[in-house]
Amino acid sequence: MWWLFSFTPLVYVAFAMQLTLAPRLAIKGCAPQFVLLVVMLVVPRMSGVAGLLAAASCGLLADCLASTGLGVDLVCFTWAAFFAQRAAQYLNPRRPIVAGAVVAASVAVLTGVSAIARLWLSRQQIDFGEISLVSFGSGIYTGAVAAVLLLPLRLLPYSQAASISQHHTERVANRWKMLTN
Repeated sequence: MWWLFSFTPLVYVAFAMQLTLAPRLAIKGCAPQFVLLVVMLVVPRMSGVAGLLAAASCGLLADCLASTGLGVDLVCFTWAAFFAQRAAQYLNPRRPIVAGAVVAASVAVLTGVSAIARLWLSRQQIDFGEISLVSFGSGIYTGAVAAVLLLPLRLLPYSQAASISQHHTERVANRWKMLTN
């Protein structure tokens, strides 16, 4: 339940930045996706179900702000959270370039899927060239913002939990060596 109190202000600030600052920062229609950025950076630090629930609630809020297709962003944000949690298991999320690449790839794909789904639901013409240009541009832009925001994390020391688990592993390995000799 702690995630509700720590995640809610971040989501509020992200939505405020998405609605006010992102259109001003747009370059040729490619704007950073601040809400997806918060989802991709915070959700891997939560437990599985809580992270997916938080991402789904962000997606539902984003759907309420959109004019068409209720549920499109809910599905996209939930997939983004799932992808972020799986990527954090295999990649080091403390490395800014890795986190930026994961954010860039997921934002590019999910903004494209969301745009195509919204256009299809409203029965409008789908221009795949423009959608891919804008979605990949937004993905690269958001990934660069994520990498820059995570650069100060490189200066922080690793957590105590990592050093404790490493010490415990070494101690077990030493006991095994003593038993086998």
